[in-house]
Amino acid sequence: MSPRALFGTLAFAEAFTWVLLLTGMYLKYIAQSTDVMVSIGGAVHGFAFLAYVAVAILVWISQRWPAHVGVLALIASVLPLATVPHEIWAARKGHLDGRWQLAPGGREPRHAVERLIALALRRPALSGAVTLLVVAVVFAALMVAGPPGG
Repeated sequence: MSPRALFGTLAFAEAFTWVLLLTGMYLKYIAQSTDVMVSIGGAVHGFAFLAYVAVAILVWISQRWPAHVGVLALIASVLPLATVPHEIWAARKGHLDGRWQLAPGGREPRHAVERLIALALRRPALSGAVTLLVVAVVFAALMVAGPPGG
């Protein structure tokens, strides 16, 4: 999967789960009908948020984005529905073009973090599974800690 496809998929998923969470908040706080959607939407959004941030950092480092592009990706993750406009902008500016730069046959890694990403890109299925596991563990720990705000 190309950087553009992976980043775009996670940007859309993160934005879509914002819709679920905002719908749940409407039903709970405005309509005062149910709080089930906050629990479901919040959990799904939390997982999508963590996955998006992980992928944004991966793409930022692999593609050697300028700092402002990566920082904007992270800011977009906390603003409702902002990940999709950021992805569209980044794609138009060419920041998502091409293949993984640290993949085999690409450029040489310059430091330890780039070497780790290059290693991960040599075995994408295994790396994806490990990343998913790490996100799941962080997500589970946050679920045990409780929802934001108590």
